[in-house]
Amino acid sequence: MKKGIFLVFGVMLLTASELCAEPVVSVSHQFYEIEGSTHEELREEMNRKGMSGKDGEIHYAYTTWNIHWNYQPLFDGVCSPVSVTVSVWITYNMPKWRNFSSGEESLRQEWARYLEALQSHEDGHRRIGMDAALAIEQAISTIGQFRDCDELQKAVNEVGQRVLENYRQVEIGYDLTTGHGRTQGAVFQ
Repeated sequence: MKKGIFLVFGVMLLTASELCAEPVVSVSHQFYEIEGSTHEELREEMNRKGMSGKDGEIHYAYTTWNIHWNYQPLFDGVCSPVSVTVSVWITYNMPKWRNFSSGEESLRQEWARYLEALQSHEDGHRRIGMDAALAIEQAISTIGQFRDCDELQKAVNEVGQRVLENYRQVEIGYDLTTGHGRTQGAVFQ
């Protein structure tokens, strides 16, 4: 019995930042290969092999993030989270010019410039996913106490989904503002 009282007392002393750690991050890169010796050929390949986005458009690069959250509940008359873990999986999907080394120097330079700008844009998507993970972690860690642990679980999932939806809207706004990277130089001419 004393152990349970000690644990509740210890939890009550924890701040929200102590209930959670930094999100666990996994990053992967996937490539689709393209071939060509002119701008037009490379664009045609990217149009054919690029990623289909949620908007139904073909994108030459596409970054996705998926977030999962978990918490440990403590019940002692009320139920509250005592630790929160959030994981985010980020996947970059990018083109890879297979015969790059045989391309003309000016085309290789343009490709390198384009890939750098494209990566910069896609890193913006990564940051949004990371911000979403941090926001979910913070929201769950400050959710408070509930009469029972089923109510806590429902509240945790509702707040997590609400934060996800907010950040999905942020991501849509990011693409609108940047023209899917065009304002950041992610244009292959």
